[in-house]
Amino acid sequence: ASGTGTYASHANLDASGVFPLPDGISFAQGAGVGVPCATALYALKHRGQVSHGSRVFIHGASGAVGLAAVQLAKDMGCSVVGSAGTAAGLEAVVKAGADQAVNHREKGYLEACKAAAPEGFDVILEMAAHANLAVDLQLVGQNGRICIVGSKSQDININPRTLMPKQVDVRGVFLGSATPEELQEIHASLFDAMQRKALVPVVGLELPLQEAAKAHVEVMAPSSGGAAGNVVLLPPVECNL
Repeated sequence: ASGTGTYASHANLDASGVFPLPDGISFAQGAGVGVPCATALYALKHRGQVSHGSRVFIHGASGAVGLAAVQLAKDMGCSVVGSAGTAAGLEAVVKAGADQAVNHREKGYLEACKAAAPEGFDVILEMAAHANLAVDLQLVGQNGRICIVGSKSQDININPRTLMPKQVDVRGVFLGSATPEELQEIHASLFDAMQRKALVPVVGLELPLQEAAKAHVEVMAPSSGGAAGNVVLLPPVECNL
């Protein structure tokens, strides 16, 4: 389900915003479907317009959206390179199905990305555009699309002329702007992918609902040293319907 005020044991939603989970997917995993998995598919299919054979780079692939994007892109027949900043994150990216994982905290990772896609990437999903957009412009290919999934609210310096020779598109991604029809299509596709086991939402950490404040800290500064999937809040057992 998708809605506001979800730091609670119960939520009152319009039926159009409630979607089924296939057998074998837990409610904790399901908590990562409504926004992270839906955002990943919206970014890839609707904003990035990937297709079979597309070369995709997921810049920050070990988080909830990134790991879903790796799985979905592979299921769509893409070649996928994903980045992470820790050993655990790199392992999660590979486990999700990426053809190659690179450590974006190490010198030389750009060269590794360029070696993986000598002609550049067709689509780049960017999770921290405030830090990485200039780098993405070095990695994107001719007529490529850079899809901004995440960014801090701050100004950056970019030379617009770098977009011109390759005719690069820089596109924002905001799930809240998806149409009702797009959301229905997205969730139908996610259900199918989960049912086929092509998509398994990754739960990195489960916390009780009363520790919501700690969950925010874990999102911004993971105690494990790096993100690896969804941080999920669980309501008290006695509140389960």
